[in-house]
Amino acid sequence: MGNMRTLAVAVFAASMLLLTLMPNASSEQDSMRVFLFLEDKPYYIDGDTINITACVFDKGAYSDPTDIGLSLAGTTKDVPLTKVTGATGKYEGTYTINQSDAPFNEIVFFLNASISPHNYETEKKNIFVSEEVPAVGFDIRIDIDSADRNIQPGETADISVICEDAGTRVDADSLKIYIEEQEQTYENPQTGTYTLSYTIPS
Repeated sequence: MGNMRTLAVAVFAASMLLLTLMPNASSEQDSMRVFLFLEDKPYYIDGDTINITACVFDKGAYSDPTDIGLSLAGTTKDVPLTKVTGATGKYEGTYTINQSDAPFNEIVFFLNASISPHNYETEKKNIFVSEEVPAVGFDIRIDIDSADRNIQPGETADISVICEDAGTRVDADSLKIYIEEQEQTYENPQTGTYTLSYTIPS
């Protein structure tokens, strides 16, 4: 049970924060950014279908890439992406989890995009796949103080992680919070509540 609580927070803290981040182009050669968003689920098991969104920016604005592709590390599989109708630089797709794609209970996605002639960017996202459904009733949610606006580089977001079991706040057996693959320090001001502040890198 403790492991499942750890994995869920590790996956979702990064993805939810990225949903609020808009790129800030600092130079011509570093102007392209790509972001990969995976559907939030309490846990992932074999057979689950995940909704996927990819976004491409150039010079701080949504831009359509010359090429874009989503692949699974360690396999020959590609995940088809379809351009969102009427939306520049936005693509969607789905992936159904196959346990054979996760030999170590982890699936790694690579998003690659390019804008001719020189710009090329990639982003990696990973999810953890459980071999069994965790006990019913446990839930984790993440609140970001500025989720209703775009966060610019250099700004700070206050983040709260709430753990509940059957509607009652409980402390997790084990808890690690990662943002952009970096483990974060946090405080535990009250039962089932964990808080931290994160400054977007400039």
